[in-house]
Amino acid sequence: MNIINNFDLNIEESEILRLLGYKKNQYDEEIIINIKEQIQNSKIYLQPQIWFEKIEIDKIYKDKVILKNSTVLNGEYIADKLKSCEYIIVSISTLGFEIDAIIEAAFEAGDYLKGMIIDNIGVTALNYINKFFWNSLLNDIESSNIGITQRLSPGDGSWQIEEQKKIFDCFKDSDINVKLLNSFLMTPIKSSTIIYGFGKDIGITRIDHTCSECNMKNCRYKAEEIVQVKVNIDNKIVSLKAFKGQSLHKVLVENNIPIQNPCSGKGICGKCRVLITKGIENWSKTDEAHITLPELKKGIRLACCYKVTGDIELTILTKEENINVLTEGQKINIKINPAVKKYFLQLTLPSLNDQKDDLARLGDVYQLLDIRDGYHFSDIKINYNVLSNLSETLRKDNFNVTAAIYKNNLIAVESGDTTDILFGAAIDIGTTTIACYLINMQNGKTIDASSQVNSQRAYGADVISRINYTIENVNGSKILKDSIVNQINELLEILYRRNNLDSKSIYHMTIAGNTTMLHMLLGISCRNISMSPYIPSFTNGFDIDASDLGINICGTVNLLPGISSYVGSDIVADMLAVEIIKTEKYSLILDLGTNGEIVLGNNQGISACAAAAGPAFEGTNIKNGIGGVNGAISKIDLSKTKKFETIGNASPIGICGSGVLDAVSELLKHGIIDETGRMLDANEINSKDLSKKIILIDGIKHFIIAEETENNSPIYFTQKDVREVQLAKASIYAGIKILMKEQKINYDQIETVYIAGGFGNFMDIKSSINIGMIPKELEGKIYSIGNGAGTGAKKHLLSTDQESLAQQIKTKTKYIELSAREDFQELFMNSMMFKYIII
Repeated sequence: MNIINNFDLNIEESEILRLLGYKKNQYDEEIIINIKEQIQNSKIYLQPQIWFEKIEIDKIYKDKVILKNSTVLNGEYIADKLKSCEYIIVSISTLGFEIDAIIEAAFEAGDYLKGMIIDNIGVTALNYINKFFWNSLLNDIESSNIGITQRLSPGDGSWQIEEQKKIFDCFKDSDINVKLLNSFLMTPIKSSTIIYGFGKDIGITRIDHTCSECNMKNCRYKAEEIVQVKVNIDNKIVSLKAFKGQSLHKVLVENNIPIQNPCSGKGICGKCRVLITKGIENWSKTDEAHITLPELKKGIRLACCYKVTGDIELTILTKEENINVLTEGQKINIKINPAVKKYFLQLTLPSLNDQKDDLARLGDVYQLLDIRDGYHFSDIKINYNVLSNLSETLRKDNFNVTAAIYKNNLIAVESGDTTDILFGAAIDIGTTTIACYLINMQNGKTIDASSQVNSQRAYGADVISRINYTIENVNGSKILKDSIVNQINELLEILYRRNNLDSKSIYHMTIAGNTTMLHMLLGISCRNISMSPYIPSFTNGFDIDASDLGINICGTVNLLPGISSYVGSDIVADMLAVEIIKTEKYSLILDLGTNGEIVLGNNQGISACAAAAGPAFEGTNIKNGIGGVNGAISKIDLSKTKKFETIGNASPIGICGSGVLDAVSELLKHGIIDETGRMLDANEINSKDLSKKIILIDGIKHFIIAEETENNSPIYFTQKDVREVQLAKASIYAGIKILMKEQKINYDQIETVYIAGGFGNFMDIKSSINIGMIPKELEGKIYSIGNGAGTGAKKHLLSTDQESLAQQIKTKTKYIELSAREDFQELFMNSMMFKYIII
C-alpha cells in the first residue's frame, strides 16, 4: 500500500463563493471575511490523506473485470471503461474526521452559514487532493505511450454503489482511516474512492476536468493558464512564471526574489510594496490601509494583496537588503578541553600468520588508550562512512592512521598523522541572522567567521509568522528545515573556500538558537510553541550525526540546551558567555533582538522570562522600519543640523532599531510627544522648525525624519510607531521588575547588566534609559557583550566542562511566564508612561 499525506492545499475564496451560489459582485464584505476565516481555520484541522494500490488486470469480459488479486469488478459500465487497460490504480482519499464534527456542531448550533461554508471547503479540499493525485499519475506516465482513463467511482455514472465494497477489499490487509458503512457510504464523510485505468495508446481523457474550476498549481491542462511576471531588480529584468490567480507575494517568495516580508504575506505590515508598471489591477482595502492615494494611482501595491491575472511587469520597492550581522563577542578565557580527541596509531601489518580484520587490528592499538580516555574499544560506536572506507585508509600510509573520537563515537580514521588538524564550528541561529565561526579546537582561536541574514525571513520576520507558515503549508516544516540547513552549508562552504579546507576538516559543531529555530532546524512541528500553554517538543541539548541533518561536516552536531519555548539555547549561551552561574553577585542579561529575553541570577539560582519587544525594535511594526542595512537611519539627534546618521552613510531608506529608540527619546526630549506618548499638534510644539515636521496623513500624525530619501518618499515616525515602542519598552521594564521580585533583590544588588543581541549591541544606552526601558538606577552598570550566543556556542565547543556548565544553567534556571502573572499586567501598565531623564 502507498500513502500520500503531504498536500499544499490551495482553497480559493472564489471557489467557495461559486459553490455557495454567489455570482460575481453579488455578495458583501462580511461573507468574504467569514469565508477567509474558515479557510484559515481549516488548515489546522484538515488531515488530507490518499491510500492507493496498483493492481494488474487479469481478464476483461463484457460485464466484469477480474483483477489479479482475485477481486471482480461487476457491471458493463466498468468493463467498457477499462476494456483496453492493462492495470488499474485504486485509491481511497479523505480529509479526516474532525471536519465532519465541526460541520455537525455548526448546524446543531444554528449557524447554518458557517456549516455550509465549511462543508464547501471540504468539497473543494477533497477535489483538490484528488486532482493532485491525478496530476501525479500523469507525471508518472509522462514520455510514455501509456494513457489514463477518466475518474471512475462507484455510484457515478452507471456503476452501482454496491461495488464500493470491492475497492475496500483491495485494502483489506492495510490500516486505513476510512470505514465503509452498511449503506456503502463512508466515514469520514469527506472521503472518496477512485479507480483509474491505464493502458497503451488509450490517450489521456479530459472528461470531468474543468480548468476554470481547477486551482492546481502545476496542472497538466493549465499551460494556457500560465502567465509571465517580469521583475525589475537593480535594473535587471528577471522573468518568472506564475499560474493565473496566484498571489504575487507567493510567486516572489517561491522564486527567491528578495522582498520585505515581516508578516509572511498576511497584509499586516504593509512592507511588501511593489510598483506595477504593466498589467495593473484595482487596489484592495488592505492596500488603502498602507499606501497613500497618490501612490496607489501611480501603481504601487502590496504583493501579498495582488492576484496575478495576466502578464505583468513590476519593480520591487522594498527589498530585503543584507543586514549587518553582529559576529563579535567577548574574549574566551577557559581551559581548552574539546569533546573530540585525535590519536595517532601505528598498527601492526597484516600477514598470513596475522589475518585479523582491519577493525579488530585498529581496536588492538586503541586498547592502549583505554586508561586515558575511559572507553573500551568494544564500547565505541563506528560511523558507517568510517567503516566503509577503513580498508583503503589503513593502507594509504602503511597502517599508520589517526583516529578521531567524539565521546564514544569513532567519527574519522585518517591516513598518516593528522593530530595537528582539529577544527570545529560554532553556530548562532538567530531569527534574523546566522553567524558561523570556524574554531581551532587545539588552541581555542577563532580562525574565521561567516554570516548572513536568515533565509527563513522570506517566510516571516518573527517566529510566530514562521510557525504559522508551517501550519498553513503541509510541506512548511520541510521547507524551513531545508532553508536553514542549506544556509548552514553555504556558510561552511564560504569558510572552507577562504581557509583552504573541506568538510572533512570539521569534526564537531555546536549550535545555539532560540527554541523555535532549533525545532525548525530538525524539521519538528512548532505548532504547540505558539499556543497556550506553549509546550515545545524538546529543550534538552543532544547530539545528532551531521549526515542525518544533511550538514556538510564529518562529525557530530551538538545542540545546546534551552529553558522553555521562548527562552532558548541562545540565552543559555549568553549565560555561559558571562559565567552567570559562577558568581555570588547578581547579573542581569538583556538579549534584545527579534525577541526580548531577560535573565537575572547568580550561582544560587536564575530566573528568566521573555518579553514581547522585538518586533518594534527590529522595525517590523514600524511604518518605515527596516533591518540594520545600508541606508537605515541608525542615530537621530534633532538638536543638530544634520539630524540623523545612516548605516554606511548611504541615502536613507528606513529606520532600524537603534534609530527607532533614538526617535522616541528625541521626540520626548524636544517636547514633540508628552509623557503619555501622545504626539502633540504642531501649534503645541515650541520649536517652529520641528513643528513644521508634524503632518497629518489619513488622520494619523506623522513626524518627518527624512525628506530626501533613496525612494523619493519621506521617512516618517508616526503616532502609531510611538505606541509600538511604548508597548515594547514597558514589556522590558516590567519584565526586569518581575525577575527582581522573583529573586527578592533591589537595584543595588545587581552588579552588572549585560546587553546582548544585534539590536542591543548598537542601541544608545542613554536613549533606552531616557524612554524608561532600562531603569535609571542601573546606569553605569551596563555593558555590551556583542554576540553572546556566539560566544557561548564557542565555549561549549571548546570544553566539555562548559558543556556540563550549560546543563547546570538549564537545571538552575526557572522560567517565568509573564502572561500568567497578575502583577506583570499592573507593572506593565505602570511602565507605559514616558518620564524623560536628562543624562
